[in-house]
Amino acid sequence: MKEYIYEAWHDKGFAEINLNSIFPVQVISKDISGIKFYIDEEISSSIYTNRICFNLRSKQFVRVKLLKGFYAVKDDVMSKKFIPESLWSGGDGIYSFPLSNNDDGFPVNQNAINEDSLFVFGDTFVGEFDQQSKQRIEPTLMTNNSFAYLKNGEISFHLEKDTLGQIKSAFELEREHTLEGNHIQNLLINDSSLYISASSKKDVEILYDFYEIKRIGSLIYGNYYDDIFGDNLDRSFKDVQVFESADGIDFKKIKSFTMKKAKDSKTINSEMLNTETRFVKIVIQKHRKLIGCRYLTFTYESIPYIDIKICSNQQFYSVPKHTWLWLQDGIIYNNVFYFYPMRVISDTSQPEGLQFKVLDTMIFKVPIDKGILNLKDIQQKPMRNYLEKDGITFIFGSAVMNHSKEDGYIYIYGYKSVLGFRQLIVSRVKPIDLWNVDAYEYFNGSTYERDFKNVSPILDHVSCEMSVTFINAGPYKDKFIAIMTYDTNTKYVAFSLGDSPSGPFTEPQKIFVTSEQDIYKSTTYTYNAKAHPHLSHPEDILISYNTNTYNFEHNMSHAYIYRPRFIRLKTIRGSE
Repeated sequence: MKEYIYEAWHDKGFAEINLNSIFPVQVISKDISGIKFYIDEEISSSIYTNRICFNLRSKQFVRVKLLKGFYAVKDDVMSKKFIPESLWSGGDGIYSFPLSNNDDGFPVNQNAINEDSLFVFGDTFVGEFDQQSKQRIEPTLMTNNSFAYLKNGEISFHLEKDTLGQIKSAFELEREHTLEGNHIQNLLINDSSLYISASSKKDVEILYDFYEIKRIGSLIYGNYYDDIFGDNLDRSFKDVQVFESADGIDFKKIKSFTMKKAKDSKTINSEMLNTETRFVKIVIQKHRKLIGCRYLTFTYESIPYIDIKICSNQQFYSVPKHTWLWLQDGIIYNNVFYFYPMRVISDTSQPEGLQFKVLDTMIFKVPIDKGILNLKDIQQKPMRNYLEKDGITFIFGSAVMNHSKEDGYIYIYGYKSVLGFRQLIVSRVKPIDLWNVDAYEYFNGSTYERDFKNVSPILDHVSCEMSVTFINAGPYKDKFIAIMTYDTNTKYVAFSLGDSPSGPFTEPQKIFVTSEQDIYKSTTYTYNAKAHPHLSHPEDILISYNTNTYNFEHNMSHAYIYRPRFIRLKTIRGSE
């Protein structure tokens, strides 16, 4: 670009310059005072602005000089690839992944940016629309996720179908992850939910599978306690025997003890085991037909294991509940697609467009055969690193960065949310341990540790979906760039630069103003901006953002509202 993006004479008095984008600039003129930078109507405290106001004490020639930094422009070519076609008629939650290698960062070679890619989407409109008015035509449905391939510069959208040809989500939960009631999985969650046995005389047997041999320090438990009635029916577990096994077949008894009653729904007790094993079986002798427990799991170095498969020989009540997935980020590593979707249910108490409740996050594992997802061999299990308590939420999976070539780790980002204000948090894992939930470590502000509840925020004003990428070339080489929508669903795309995967990061800088709110009106909003580094260059970064509306009828009125748009974040090699 030119060094000066504006040059003109101005008369004495107040003057205003409106730029066609947000730029890092310096105003150069004589006899000038009261220079103020704005981004739209808001004062800018940085060198970035799209509106400049100042006063001149005499007629002067004013120049606006570009400084080192970034600016953004629309990428209409990429955006047009995602205009609804055929039955796929729009989606959000867009993430992309290179199909040909393990590196999801900026390619070293500029010519490598058009490699084959996988795109995944969240909620997806399926149906046709009138080509002239763009109004959706019934029947129109929304499936919870879909995907597409980018090959040779062309997008092909894929919608999964059942045996009758009905559209369904590409990724769905197994039945055990949709249950509600007094099921056995409640024992792995330290809250008020309860496991209750079947009404029979048969002793309860509970089997824990740690997936591999692990060191177990203690058994910890919170016995039965009802928030209203306590344990006035004497339902608590009492006489317990503990068995271990390396193969799940031959078990050896290692302990017998009597479990203590709970004084309240927060009481935790422990029993030392100090063993190494893969399987643990708990046998509880029944003193009455109906017994139960609130929390029963195992620890090492005082931290509970969370990567556990649990089953029992009985339970009182559980039924499937309509539960679906919202996709988040992931990574393709050694021809396996790992990703971290949220498990979601409906919540009709919320406003239109927001009638949902997140339960937790999962990890999915999907083989890739010759560049194609093998949906027949999907594996899934809970991450159990989701926390919602006292108005605070921790959730991971919003962004993933493969930095293993540099420091041996893959970084999984998320956010801490307090009353809708979101701050970036980060975990990490070695590539070999991606499927081992207990191997993930969480940044506590100074170091990484196993307990995710001690995680510490590293960046403010982030969105629910975003990206963090290592810059491997250019004037910002060795920095990390975070891309987000400023405060989730505003009209501003923003960036921040960091010194390491965990920061420190600069204050988020608004860099692009989306226009869809003005084009489509009503309740249109934009949200969840993120970079697609493997389709980019470190000085020309491809960024997407989503467009939606809170009003369903508004979405039905125009098929072009609900789809991703793309921009390019370009580097300015200006003077400091």
